[in-house]
Amino acid sequence: MFLTDNPLIRAADGLRRFWFTGEPVAYWPVTSSTLWLEWSPWGHRSLGYPVTNLLLHACETAKGANDSGGR
Repeated sequence: MFLTDNPLIRAADGLRRFWFTGEPVAYWPVTSSTLWLEWSPWGHRSLGYPVTNLLLHACETAKGANDSGGR
């Protein structure tokens, strides 16, 4: 519901409104910003959101393995 019923997610200026107005019901600007960015390519197609999450986690894991010298 936070995603599908949130008019700020679908608004062209939603990102600005999440960060700089009192409109958001729940103030989670990073989560809201991520969902706002993902709404454009994925919309109501739910498969894209966990795929994006998996890719972000894979990138962070690879970065962590590289930072620690592979140990």
